[in-house]
Amino acid sequence: MKKILAALTLVSALNHMSFAQSNLPPDVKMDTIVNHAAESFINGKPWLAFSAGVVKDGVTRFYNYGTIQKGKNIPPTGENIYEIGSITKTFGSLILAHAVLEGRVKLDDDIRKYLRDGYPNLQYGKEPIRLIHLVNLTSRLPDNLPDMPEAFKNVS
Repeated sequence: MKKILAALTLVSALNHMSFAQSNLPPDVKMDTIVNHAAESFINGKPWLAFSAGVVKDGVTRFYNYGTIQKGKNIPPTGENIYEIGSITKTFGSLILAHAVLEGRVKLDDDIRKYLRDGYPNLQYGKEPIRLIHLVNLTSRLPDNLPDMPEAFKNVS
């Protein structure tokens, strides 16, 4: 819940600041908005790092702040992996919506269409799990997978 609240606060801050900075050049305006949001997010909070990617007018900009390890000065990079919690549902749905609008996928597509190998078990009864099931949370896949830190240590 705290992560969702922090993300909503960030979006709100970005929205309010964009109006206040309207007389600045676009790059400076975006940098100022993200810098302020990152400082507000990290300062005085238990969060150590903040990373953001912004796509505007076809140009992608990346921002990284803080440290990835408490007590050390190891700044985050574009290679760091963050848990984004429940925002995953919104983010995944947004990406899927774009893919549908671009005609790259259909909501009723069987998810196995996009996976290597067969995965015959990705069905419920005789009904395949479809893309729509993943975003409306009706896939019946387990929602609390066990932590497997050993399994992820050597992931490329």
